[in-house]
Order: sequence, then structure tokens, then C-alpha cells
Amino acid sequence: MEKQLFINELTESLKIDNKSAEQIINSFYYERERSVQINLPSHDIQTTGFMTVNQMGHSGKTIKIKNAFLNMKKLLIDSAEIALTISEVIATPYFIPLAALIIWNKAYSNIKIDLDQNHAIAIKLMWENRDIEKDWINENKAFDLFNQNRKERNQNSYILDDFITILTDLDKMQCIKKISSDIWLIEEVKIK
Repeated sequence: MEKQLFINELTESLKIDNKSAEQIINSFYYERERSVQINLPSHDIQTTGFMTVNQMGHSGKTIKIKNAFLNMKKLLIDSAEIALTISEVIATPYFIPLAALIIWNKAYSNIKIDLDQNHAIAIKLMWENRDIEKDWINENKAFDLFNQNRKERNQNSYILDDFITILTDLDKMQCIKKISSDIWLIEEVKIK
């Protein structure tokens, strides 16, 4: 299974075909048998973002620079507004403090994404039950934990497809990375 994880990750990250990725990984596995160790991604590769989720999992947010590029229309409009603000400040310098607040607010609103309750609960449960050394959790385990939590809150269980939709959203936000049947939690999660 570990070998297939490497092949999938290499195929996706280098945009090469499976056969080429398998040849590369096989050469490493040949070396591994001669005592070279290959490790899964570690904390050194994590993004610069972080997530916060409240204790009950009712809400959460992710904050990182990459979030700004998820909504390009908003980014372009806000960039235009920032440019207009700066041009106005050049003409009237005593508005600099107000312009700074406007620019900060626009920048912050572009790097922060609010999570709805299901996304927040999913990320909270995965974080609390992950393999702490590698920040990994098995998809089936995460799905079972999510439905167990829903039962505890007297809510109907999700089918796997609905849970996969949540994982896909989190993957698009680059909060997690799905590799085969495992989930790598990319962002550090702080539970408040």
C-alpha cells in the first residue's frame, strides 16, 4: 500500500504517467531493500496556513495566502478597489490610516475561508484521530468517526458519497490531500 501511495503522489505532483512513476518508485524500492529508507511526507512539507475549529465543531476557518486564489473574481475586484484606494490616498495623504484599514480588510477577507458545520466537524474529528507522527488518517476511519458524531448529535448518517464531497471541498481548499484511501492533513488545526 505504501508503494502505491508513492506512485499516486508522484504521478499527480510531477504530472507523469503511472508507468513512469512506478519505474521511479521501483528504483527506490530496490535501493530500500539495500537499507535506504523512504518516508512519507513529513511536517516539513506543510503549507503555511492553519485552521481553527471551535470545540463543538460548529464552525471553523482556514487562513492562508493560497486561499486568495480560490475566488479569482473576488480577488480581481478587491485588487481594483485597493488600487483605487491607494490612488486616492496619494491625492489626500491624511486618509492613510483609513486606507490601511481598507487594504488590510480586503487582504484578510481574501485569505480567510469560513467552514460550515460539516466541514468543521470533519476536519476536527480527523485531526483528533490522526496518526500524530505523519498527520494521516484512513478515509474509512474518518467516515466512521463522522457518522458516529452525527449519531451522537441525533442526526442522520451520511452516505460515503456525501462524505467524499466534504473531503473534495477540503482538498480544493488545500486543507487536506487525499492519496488513495488515506487523507493527509496539510494544515495544522487549532481547536478553540
